[in-house]
Amino acid sequence: MNLRNILIVEDELLFSQLLSDALQDAGNYCIDLASNGKEALEALNNKEYELVMTDIHMPEMNGQEFIKKLRVQNSEIGIIVLTAFPKVNYIREFNDLGIEDFLSKDECDLVALQNLVKEFFRKRDVDFLAADFE
Repeated sequence: MNLRNILIVEDELLFSQLLSDALQDAGNYCIDLASNGKEALEALNNKEYELVMTDIHMPEMNGQEFIKKLRVQNSEIGIIVLTAFPKVNYIREFNDLGIEDFLSKDECDLVALQNLVKEFFRKRDVDFLAADFE
């Protein structure tokens, strides 16, 4: 089975490492880390990712600006937004950018994270197979 490439964009190293470890325990994933949107865009220029998990509040380039620039480059990549703030503050503006889901940092249930990512890839694979029959 092929590795699925995931990029975690998070300025809190311990939190990003926690997410990375949880995902590596859950599946066949290759996880890379970036500490802000600027680093993430550089990583995306050097490697193809299927899923990006990004914080909103980061130095140098925040999550919203990063997602807008990412969408110009790649409209197909999956995006999960990580936030320490209530998602209701962001739902409208981020849904307009075509994100998959929100993950609350305060309620970060690692099993829920693992299931969210597995479901994302399951749906992506089903959509890919369905496209072959169109």
